[in-house]
Amino acid sequence: LIGLATTIPNGAWLLPQLLAANYVGNKQKKKPWVITLSLIGRPVYFLAALIMFVAGARYPWLLLSAFFLVEIVFSVADGLSVVAWFDIMGKVIPPRRRGRFYSTAQVLTGLLSLAAGAVVARALGPSGPPFPVNYGLLFLSSSVLLMVSLAFFARLKEPIQQVESEREPWGAYLPRMLRLYREDRQFRLINVVRMLSGIGGLALPFYVVHATDVLGVGDASIGLFVSAQVLGGLVTSLA
Repeated sequence: LIGLATTIPNGAWLLPQLLAANYVGNKQKKKPWVITLSLIGRPVYFLAALIMFVAGARYPWLLLSAFFLVEIVFSVADGLSVVAWFDIMGKVIPPRRRGRFYSTAQVLTGLLSLAAGAVVARALGPSGPPFPVNYGLLFLSSSVLLMVSLAFFARLKEPIQQVESEREPWGAYLPRMLRLYREDRQFRLINVVRMLSGIGGLALPFYVVHATDVLGVGDASIGLFVSAQVLGGLVTSLA
């Protein structure tokens, strides 16, 4: 179950992108696609929080089922929308500014996430609310912040560019993707690197459980783990 906590969201996020890439490729305006899917996926954390508040600790199977369900729904919706999101970002941000844009965004996100790590530590610590209300509050906060993010994205003006008028037939699309993977060395390398980094990330949740269950450092340390991860990303983003 611990391994599924990262494997299912990753699979549910990545696999739909193959379908989305062909579906949105011939759409001049991709922003409505992103907003529609975001309105489906992002509010589901509200549902998880509601179940945690109402059910309490009496029904652990319900809490676990709700957790996996909302993770799958959010990941599928986000995975279907993110292809169009990257396309929009590519049109909005000139090539010379993209490196600066993403590094600046990561640094600012890192600084805010350090504060978020402290909030998580407080929520899950001895002085925080009881289980599962503490996790419910974190899910609720996540959903609110995701909706704020969507509100800012909705104000973005998407440039209209020429696209192919017809969508490529699925029978030709998938073989072309395999051919592209074989023939384009740069495309193949970046995908191999992403897959290897994803495999490395599979172990991450086990460290947290080992620390809390075996080493006995307490649930409040989860917030410190978040801050430590963010700090490492912050330093490398600056570089």
